[in-house]
Amino acid sequence: MTNIETIVLDADNVLLEKISPVIIELLTNLSKKTIAEVKRARKKYWALTKIGEITEEENWLGAKGKEGYNQGVFGELSIPKENYSKFLEEIRNSYRIYDGCLNFLNELKLKGIRLYLFSNSSAETIERAYITLNLKHYFKKAFFSHKIYAAKPSREAFSILIKDTGLIPSETLIVDDKKKNIIIAKELNFQTFLFTDKEDYERILELLREDSNE
Repeated sequence: MTNIETIVLDADNVLLEKISPVIIELLTNLSKKTIAEVKRARKKYWALTKIGEITEEENWLGAKGKEGYNQGVFGELSIPKENYSKFLEEIRNSYRIYDGCLNFLNELKLKGIRLYLFSNSSAETIERAYITLNLKHYFKKAFFSHKIYAAKPSREAFSILIKDTGLIPSETLIVDDKKKNIIIAKELNFQTFLFTDKEDYERILELLREDSNE
């Protein structure tokens, strides 16, 4: 890890405690379906939601005119729509920042490192958490997949990031918890760190300290 000027951080399971298990548990309890059935329905609609082809509400309650995707997750799982408001409230109540995250971000800012958020997202799963947990002021800009209409690990998503920020990949560290995203980042000449748990905050800081002492 050398000459790091910019760090690009994923959100879910890097800064935030993972949201997906909460969603799967809520849907399983509401539908009485198997976890496999719930995950299958969730994955089907998430593929469209994370690139902005359907809205958050369409994801859950259905999208008119979207052939093959017109029921929404609730329709697929036979969950009554009157559960929707309570369901969203419980998702919002589940947002948590990992212990040590804010100290980590503060230290990076003190080092003068430019920070960007780069996350596969929807309005509820990531964007709202980012806003309500007051993460916004740490970052120069957030790149949410549902707003840039491209998701990791596509090269298109990385190209949008590079073009918009003007960052130099060789001087930029990508921190992500998905190996497939790390692989693409390496191919594009980024420095990378595969995040596994919150202990990695200190590991990243230590690597940066070692670099500055060389």
